[in-house]
Amino acid sequence: MKKISELAPAGPIVGSEMVPIVQGGVTVRTTASDLGTTGPTGDMGPTGPAGGPTGDIGPTGDAGPTGDAGPTGDAGPTGSPGLTGPTGPAGAGTAVWAA
Repeated sequence: MKKISELAPAGPIVGSEMVPIVQGGVTVRTTASDLGTTGPTGDMGPTGPAGGPTGDIGPTGDAGPTGDAGPTGDAGPTGSPGLTGPTGPAGAGTAVWAA
């Protein structure tokens, strides 16, 4: 009789294959599909510790293309007129009076 480690590897399992198992100290047969239908499951164990620290943030990617310019807005109101400057000095000319 060969050891299990000496047997050829199995192909895809379809469920109808006969499989020997030991049950209550006695070797019995079952099918591969029956092995998938076990009794009720036990209670879930405690949750393990949280994962390790978060890794560094990766580099920022390249900027995308600039979009088209938007429309020009309405013209603003006209500003108030400036202040009038002081009157300049009188000219040096001669005044002619008509009588």
